[in-house]
Amino acid sequence: MLPFQRAIDMQINIQAGSTLPSTVNQLQFTQESETYVQKSGSASYMSAFVNFLVILFFLGMIPVVYHMTGFIAKERELGMSALIDATDFSRYGAQLLRLSSTYTAFVIIYGLSWLVYGIVVGVVVFSYTSSTVITIFYHLLNGLALCSFSLLSAVFFSRAQLSGVVAIVVTVVLAIVAQLLLAPPLTDGNVLALSLLFPSANYIYMMRIIGSWELQGLAANLSTVALSSHYNVTGATIFSLLAFPIVVYPILTVLIERWLFSTSSRGYTAITRSDGADVSVKLSGFSKM
Repeated sequence: MLPFQRAIDMQINIQAGSTLPSTVNQLQFTQESETYVQKSGSASYMSAFVNFLVILFFLGMIPVVYHMTGFIAKERELGMSALIDATDFSRYGAQLLRLSSTYTAFVIIYGLSWLVYGIVVGVVVFSYTSSTVITIFYHLLNGLALCSFSLLSAVFFSRAQLSGVVAIVVTVVLAIVAQLLLAPPLTDGNVLALSLLFPSANYIYMMRIIGSWELQGLAANLSTVALSSHYNVTGATIFSLLAFPIVVYPILTVLIERWLFSTSSRGYTAITRSDGADVSVKLSGFSKM
């Protein structure tokens, strides 16, 4: 209504030979200054962000979980994974090549979105933390951790029908648990354990740590605990814990998948020829005539 009211008032004042001020205050009749009102609004928004909105921001990171988990499970259901692994009788060669190529492909596909998402969150949400390097680098690392988590999640599915849905539900539930659990039931050990094992919980805790600094009107300091934080864990610690899923989960995926689905499972055995031949079938002395 305000632009419409201002247009009418301008016409009235023009007829009366006077003019209106060039700017309009947000609150016309108040004892509070415009600067105070803006800071108060920012603090209210950041308080809501820390307490319950951060889970909504995490939803922008989870499409890769659904896509990647379903893709790997679909390859296994079609028999493509077993076919690729059967091309190499070495212990892990073809399997490592297949999993690493899948991982790399999804990182390339979603990497740009993580970069842009980190820029948007750093510029739009966190006004006092002027450097967006923290949010950009964190969203990239969290994306890598989610890819590793998706690799490990997919290893437990032999069918693609519900694999992506189940992985999404588990990821979101873990993020909700991290969002809702506050001190005193939540201890620093709980925060460290959840952040270490689950990238979704790690995201919630990291964004809340930065938001706690913003609530004080200060730029985020990852090496110090914010006064308004619910737990005595620094942002640098949460940041560093992403290394565990990024490195360890792919290794666990290789071991568990080989145990559950390799050619040595379910009665299948890979053998080599006793005569030392490199191929199973060899054609020699063949011509058109």
